Amino acid sequence: MMGRSHLLLGAAGYLAVEACASGLGLHEAAPPELAAGALVASGAAMLADLDHPEATVSRTLGPVTHVLSRITHALAGGHRKGTHTVWAWLIVSSLTYWALGRSSSPWVVLGASVFAAALFLRVLTEADGIICLLLATVLGGAATLAGGHEHSWLLVAVSSGYALHMVGDVITTEGIPPFFPLGRQMRFPIIGSVGHWRERLAGALCGVLALYLLVKMVFLPGWHQQYPLRASSRAPASAIVASAPSRH
Repeated sequence: MMGRSHLLLGAAGYLAVEACASGLGLHEAAPPELAAGALVASGAAMLADLDHPEATVSRTLGPVTHVLSRITHALAGGHRKGTHTVWAWLIVSSLTYWALGRSSSPWVVLGASVFAAALFLRVLTEADGIICLLLATVLGGAATLAGGHEHSWLLVAVSSGYALHMVGDVITTEGIPPFFPLGRQMRFPIIGSVGHWRERLAGALCGVLALYLLVKMVFLPGWHQQYPLRASSRAPASAIVASAPSRH
């Protein structure tokens, strides 16, 4: 998948998972947490492509991510290899869990949120490094504040975002080796090759779904919580007449 398709799949997939969890009574996140989680999940959906030094995501923060990308490329054995595996997903999820467990400081959440927002902005807007970092700091700070003192949303967002990247690549013609260096390439070419019209259509559909879920799960519930309807201010005219004192 292309970068933007990964972003949209990450956001839509994360919100869909949260919607299913809420429907089954397993977990129900507040609207601010869902907004923060959607941002982080979309950024985390780009992490696996740090193994490609020429990818847009590798130029997110200038020399910092460029060097990180080259190191990742060497350790992973090339593009769509080591970072596109179950092992990589387990490592990223475990490191996130460990970091959150080791410290209750908001700095851990802020750092992860800013980095995820930088990946999101760079791929979506092609913003330059310094501009991308400044905007990401604003978005990451807002996400950290929205998430509140409970940080479990970050683990869910990072874990689901990374997993959804592999799902997006496994349904392309190129596929991925999920158990590299063991096993074979896995592919279910539903959307064709990267850049194919079916792949672009899939990305657009993910964007529509993400927008719908954001409105339904984040904006509308948040609006009603912020501005609840007051029965007293909307009492029917008949109730006002009935409550008026009698003149007899």
